[in-house]
Amino acid sequence: MSHPREPASSPTEESGVRAMMHRLAELERDASRAKRLSLTSLVTVGIILGLAAALVYISAKRGMPGTVNSVVESRQYLLRDADGRVRGIWGTAEDGTVRLVLRDQIGRSMLKINLLADGSSAVTFADTTERARIVLGVIENEASSLVLADGSGRARAVLGLSADGSSTLVFADTLGVSRSGLGIDAEGGPTATFPTTSVISPEEEADSAGESP
Repeated sequence: MSHPREPASSPTEESGVRAMMHRLAELERDASRAKRLSLTSLVTVGIILGLAAALVYISAKRGMPGTVNSVVESRQYLLRDADGRVRGIWGTAEDGTVRLVLRDQIGRSMLKINLLADGSSAVTFADTTERARIVLGVIENEASSLVLADGSGRARAVLGLSADGSSTLVFADTLGVSRSGLGIDAEGGPTATFPTTSVISPEEEADSAGESP
């Protein structure tokens, strides 16, 4: 019994099949290329968005690169040296006092500037034991004074100018007791005194202008 033979493919059919296979291969290559391009585009967009977010964060914290913020707000600022030690403090207290404190390398407060809510102000210079040695102050009634102290913290000389225009210079002994004083009263007349009471100490002068002990 004879079997029917399959018809032989014509050259035209074989050529069409090869063309179709070639076209499918090209389509696969195009799809693979498009996939790689899409992945590259997504990575690029992600990088751009990350850089934009970083720029927004930095500009919010420090301002735009190359620019300076016109206003910086805070209740307290700390100045640190290269080793992280606090060398300066600038801030406000709950009572309204504005204070600037400068410290040396080992943390001693050597210079203090205070401004009270009522307008009184004082500048205090301390020695290496943090005792006030020089206090320059102006109180709310516009009287001003300069207090000089010795190493024990006792006031030894006080130069003052009252709101009425009178001025005084008082000298004290090692116990802080006033021994002599010179001055000019509000009328322009000279004065000389020899009191026996203690003059104000630098610590008291500093306290009157908001200085902490």
